[in-house]
Amino acid sequence: MRMSANGKTWDDVLGCGYKLETPDSHVTELVPFFKAAGVDRVLDLGCGLGRHFRHLGTHGFRIVGIDISRKAVKSAQLASPRKGCLLRADMANLPFKTNAFDVIISWRVVHLARRGAIMQTISEIKRILKPGGFFYCSLRSTANTLYEIGRQTGTEIEPNTFVMGSGSLEGLIYHFFSAEEARQLLSEGMETLQFYETELEHTEYTVGYENLRNMFHVFLGRKL
Repeated sequence: MRMSANGKTWDDVLGCGYKLETPDSHVTELVPFFKAAGVDRVLDLGCGLGRHFRHLGTHGFRIVGIDISRKAVKSAQLASPRKGCLLRADMANLPFKTNAFDVIISWRVVHLARRGAIMQTISEIKRILKPGGFFYCSLRSTANTLYEIGRQTGTEIEPNTFVMGSGSLEGLIYHFFSAEEARQLLSEGMETLQFYETELEHTEYTVGYENLRNMFHVFLGRKL
């Protein structure tokens, strides 16, 4: 996760009632698959308050969580699993050796930047992922609730990239992906195992827009 266009940080957002604390079923349902594949070392990239970090740690994986937010890392540390390690880092400059992880999970995170920084993040993810390792992520779609909010109240600084203009997200950067763009970016050097668009749970900054769907692209790939 990265800083915003105006210096606002995710520490500020987490101080405004951010409530994503329960593991997403899309992630938890893959645990048996990862176990059957012999997965050991897992990175939760953009761990937030630690909902997936804690869940994966309790299932015996050697789990590492990173986030740009000091508040997020501190919160996740309060319930650190026995094999867990947490640190503060920028997702576009990952402090890990090449081929370091069996699985990298990044849920609702990679799109939080300009497109150039997103491309750098994906390059870093593929660098530190072992051959045969899995990358599992979700990216906000152009059919996402926040895309419409960005169009209505934010400033478009690149195609489908907005500096958000209202509420707790004011000043933060979001990029929104078409299916074609997401697939092209993620699939290079990867075998695509899953790719689909689905609605994920609303947060406090989208729950008031019941007429808009909170759509994400979900990707599971294996590094070639």
